[in-house]
Amino acid sequence: SSSSSSSSSSSSSRRVRTGKLAGVATAEHIVQDELYYTWGTGLVPSFLRGDAMVVVVLLLAAWIFVKLSSFIDWEEVVDALVDKQSRDLGFSFAALSLVAVISLIMAELWSLYPLAIFIVAAAGCVVSIYLHEVDRQVEFYGESYQAACDISNTVSCSSSVKKGSNSMFLGITNSSAGIVYYLVVAFCVLIKIFTDQYWPIVLAFILTAIGVVYSLYLLYFSLSVLRVLCPLCAYVHIFNFILFWIMVDFAEELRWQ
Repeated sequence: SSSSSSSSSSSSSRRVRTGKLAGVATAEHIVQDELYYTWGTGLVPSFLRGDAMVVVVLLLAAWIFVKLSSFIDWEEVVDALVDKQSRDLGFSFAALSLVAVISLIMAELWSLYPLAIFIVAAAGCVVSIYLHEVDRQVEFYGESYQAACDISNTVSCSSSVKKGSNSMFLGITNSSAGIVYYLVVAFCVLIKIFTDQYWPIVLAFILTAIGVVYSLYLLYFSLSVLRVLCPLCAYVHIFNFILFWIMVDFAEELRWQ
């Protein structure tokens, strides 16, 4: 009986130790998750959420329109887009605009955040690949090269490249950085789906925030310094803003799960 009591006491002590270890592990997991949420989702969304985000976007859109109107002949742009030779370009712009609208609907109305992020990231990656090809062609042909997205002298993909706005840091082209950026953001969301880890969302959130800041810088440089609008670059900037918008909502939803 003494042996049975000792074995039962040892097993109970093991259970107590196991319970304590499990409790410590659970507590550490909770603390770690709280740190992820506080650092990754409580910083920027606290002042860029809901109506505040809408106000910021509207003010930015107004500033962009004023800047564009100072050097762009809108009638020339419209005539070029309705021209038969530029009709395919117009369809491409319409398709990219549709992608942006659909992704926002999927995120805001149906809460399909991962799918919306994948769609925007895929579209941004495709546009970045095309812009990378424009970079290569301009480097090879020089000033004589005209890209398919060249509408006028002031609305042109190749003109911005020729003026040196395609590479801002360390000699890495913006298109190459964009390809890597969209792939990494999509991969982070994929990791979150299959592993239920929180750090990929924190990383994706930080990357999209950096993407928005860099897009703002490129917009200022293009519109205020170069006075040239790269139309496909503009879609990349739009996708960056949409990715950040969706990531804010996605992180906020995960915060309260």
